[in-house]
Amino acid sequence: MQLITIKTYNLPIEAAIHQSKLEAYGIWYYLKDELTIQSHNFYSNAIGGVKLQVRKEDVERALEILEIKPVLSSGELGGMVSVCPHCDSEDFYQTRVQSSIGRFLLLFISVLLPARSIRYQCNTCHSIFREPKAIPVSKE
Repeated sequence: MQLITIKTYNLPIEAAIHQSKLEAYGIWYYLKDELTIQSHNFYSNAIGGVKLQVRKEDVERALEILEIKPVLSSGELGGMVSVCPHCDSEDFYQTRVQSSIGRFLLLFISVLLPARSIRYQCNTCHSIFREPKAIPVSKE
């Protein structure tokens, strides 16, 4: 049985949604290097992250399944979806950015003032922004 890597992730938890989708459609998968990165997450970049692998004959079907976006009814999320304000991509994640002032203050008042602020980073255009843009869900 030949396995093909169809997607990679920095951490095993990032693969959870795609795992669930493949299981729901009955596609067999394997997460290569999952346990290594769970026990030593700083190895992720060195070994290329967690690799989602499927059988060679299931590659096309698995990729189609991973591209399926959930359809939201008008009642969910108020009929809105969050996107990147720069490129309108839905593929972004929450990150914490340390400011230099925050690091300086952290030396003196580590408990009273937070040194980090929440930001978002887009996986498509790699921009960092404070708040995602909300757009109405189109009904197709």
